Amino acid sequence: MMDVGPLSMHKPEEGGNEPPAWPKSLSMVSQDQPDREKMTVNGKDPIDIEIRKGSLVENGDAKPEEEKEAWGNKTQFILACIGLAVGLGNVWRFPYLLHKNGGGAFLIPYFLMLLIEGLPMMYVEMAIGQYFRGGSIVSWQKIHPSLKGVGLCCVVISSFLCIYYVMVIAWIINYLWVSLRPTPPYAGCDYTDDVCCSHDKTLYYWYTVVLQATPSIDDSGNGPAWHLVIFLILAWIVTYLCVFQGVKSTGKAAYFAATFPYVCLVILLIRGVTLPGADIGLKALFTPKWERLADPRVWISAATQTFFSLSLGFGALVAFASFMPYKNNITKDAVLVAVVNSFTSVLAGLCIYSILGFRSKTTGVL
Repeated sequence: MMDVGPLSMHKPEEGGNEPPAWPKSLSMVSQDQPDREKMTVNGKDPIDIEIRKGSLVENGDAKPEEEKEAWGNKTQFILACIGLAVGLGNVWRFPYLLHKNGGGAFLIPYFLMLLIEGLPMMYVEMAIGQYFRGGSIVSWQKIHPSLKGVGLCCVVISSFLCIYYVMVIAWIINYLWVSLRPTPPYAGCDYTDDVCCSHDKTLYYWYTVVLQATPSIDDSGNGPAWHLVIFLILAWIVTYLCVFQGVKSTGKAAYFAATFPYVCLVILLIRGVTLPGADIGLKALFTPKWERLADPRVWISAATQTFFSLSLGFGALVAFASFMPYKNNITKDAVLVAVVNSFTSVLAGLCIYSILGFRSKTTGVL
């Protein structure tokens, strides 16, 4: 017999055939049809009681759960995940690691780590977000309260990433702005400046004009680089416009943010492979050095690149997946995002090393 404290049912008289009767202040609700009834207990004010499958739950302060936002369509979710995964790790880091760790031979540990580390981790993060319908903190807390700190760490890591990524965007805006001039300032320098003439002109422009770097951290120079301050504010404004309406604005921004980089990469690839000496760079990129596979640091670099490039452990995939339907097939989503991410890494390597081959032909330095 179920005991509900002051609401316990009256026992039938011995020998009686009638079922037990509930107090007059409480009406019985079918177990198959959850309902909410107003009742009084011991003369107290009315409270809400929800009866589900024979149990009584007090919900005096409970409110109906609001419907969670969702992506406009699955394409927005896929593009957002691709935009999250594809970034500096693909364009800057992967070609560098490929050349440093054995050229074409590095692709073997890279794709192995993608299979045994990247895909499973991406699937797990998407599954957690989609099942628990929350961000990192909420999802990990639902798994177990003691794991709430894991979610907090994800938020902290993502915060640091946002800070320095937005700064990189400010640098990009700076170069986009100065490239609109008839003659970019990094194409040459004042030849009365001996320092500029004795160093690479583009590096000189980067450290001296853009960053206004000083010899030491104790030397503040002439104060903030105000042109970068303006571009940084502009970068934060663009970031805000992409997220201020949640997944509604993020999903729409993903159409451009996730596809435009591929337009740029294709243009760079076409330009790069048509330059004289492009074959020198491509040969250097993919010529395998099999002996490098015996170095454990190569495998560590492959694992690190996979983890960083797919944005694993940052909590963003958990948050993105939480806006998807409960029965969405995340297996296909995880595989698609991982494959596109790896393809982008190889594509970026082709773009960069075709241009480096041209530089090698003209300057003799690869």
